[in-house]
Amino acid sequence: MSEAGRYLRPIFKYLKSKGLTLFLLALGPSFLAAFLISPSSLLYFLCDYFELENYRFTNVFTRMFNFNSEFYYVGIIGLVLFIFVIAILFGIIDRHMRIGDFTLNPSKVKKRINYNFLTALKLVLVGGVVFELYNLLNAFFAVMWAGTFDSLIASFVFSLVTFAILTFLLLLLFTSMILWCPFMLHTGMGTGEALRTAFRQNSRNVKRLAGIMTLALLPLMLIMLLSALLGWGMWVRIVLDGTCLAVLTVVYLVAMYTVFYDVTGVERLDLQIVDIWSKKKGV
Repeated sequence: MSEAGRYLRPIFKYLKSKGLTLFLLALGPSFLAAFLISPSSLLYFLCDYFELENYRFTNVFTRMFNFNSEFYYVGIIGLVLFIFVIAILFGIIDRHMRIGDFTLNPSKVKKRINYNFLTALKLVLVGGVVFELYNLLNAFFAVMWAGTFDSLIASFVFSLVTFAILTFLLLLLFTSMILWCPFMLHTGMGTGEALRTAFRQNSRNVKRLAGIMTLALLPLMLIMLLSALLGWGMWVRIVLDGTCLAVLTVVYLVAMYTVFYDVTGVERLDLQIVDIWSKKKGV
């Protein structure tokens, strides 16, 4: 079996079983964080490309960053809550795969946050920094192509190709470090050692996992593109961006633990069929 098939089926099987519950947990903070982080900003920039007043770097980057001066504080609150939710999701998914118990018991929330918070904070900080560097590079190339070509069509085409390449590289980067958090949480490794181990252990799966992430997000990205083309407005954009962040988070974390349990050879008890009659007999 190919590596793609090896992970594609179990990831989507898990999402089919538990994905909706995890998605609903992530949805609230994702909606709030969408006031500060916009996965669709590049699509809106491309759709409005020929209507820009100028192609100076500040103007282009502001469009890509999609800074909302009126509601930015809502996005900051959302990011803080996002860290707590990711810490909780770490515990829920790991416990389910490790001992077969999927529980949302409120009594475990404090323990999960205490144990996972720093790792979740690192993931959100690194993810945010990388995403803004991605926006900076996109803005730089958009300005460079606009200054290189007299034709807006030519600069648009080169920008589109550049954006596609950078987006692919972004996906490769995030999927290459997908095991970083589990190695920090469950092996006692430090930040740097865990990252190096993650790159090494997951090197053969990176492109295939990037394909799985793309497959999961593609339908939503098409709806976001339609929204950008038809100008459905800010609130529709916020809803779509928040939904995208929630879906991305859940798919990424499920893929993270699916691959981690596979490469470490640890048995997943959530895959075992439980005999409820045997449990009643005390076996």
